[in-house]
Amino acid sequence: ATTAGPDGTTAILNDPPSSHKSDQTYVVWDESLTKDMLPLANAPRTVCLRARVDVFDGGALFHYGDPTVNGGSFILKTRATDGKMKLKLGGNRDLDDVAVNGDRAWHHYCAAYDAAARVSLYEDGVLLQSKEVALDTASAVGAPPQSTRLHVMAGQATTSDGDSAYWTYLRGAVDDLKIFDVALDAAGAAA
Repeated sequence: ATTAGPDGTTAILNDPPSSHKSDQTYVVWDESLTKDMLPLANAPRTVCLRARVDVFDGGALFHYGDPTVNGGSFILKTRATDGKMKLKLGGNRDLDDVAVNGDRAWHHYCAAYDAAARVSLYEDGVLLQSKEVALDTASAVGAPPQSTRLHVMAGQATTSDGDSAYWTYLRGAVDDLKIFDVALDAAGAAA
């Protein structure tokens, strides 16, 4: 499904009638397309997109990597509390319960990781949270296929015991996804 984006162009919309996977709208790029596009291992990166979050319920804005490995994922998802997000990096390395605008309007989000091993989350060019953390996304031989696939409006989560995984879907809309092989700062995230 589609809707009008923040600039009036077409954006991807997910407004499911139920939580069944068959009712969801999401995009997955296969690893044959993304293996040379996604910054992997501990390489610097920034993933930016515009999003309108209609429901804060754990749905993911984007996902790549393996969330069952410490520092093995790069997933931006909503929390079950209005106005809260999580940058899931795997294990105990997450930026958790980050306060964002919960106004159900369009906002520009950027998640960045720099050469100094610092991850940062920006909303509309404003730094929300940052911390030092080591990442190693999808560099292991035999890594699960989802590790080098980019999922938009869908993300993998794990149960509290970490033994099983399930998918979560953003209830809202996304537009203008950009991936950089450098870590943007606040000025770059605002552009």
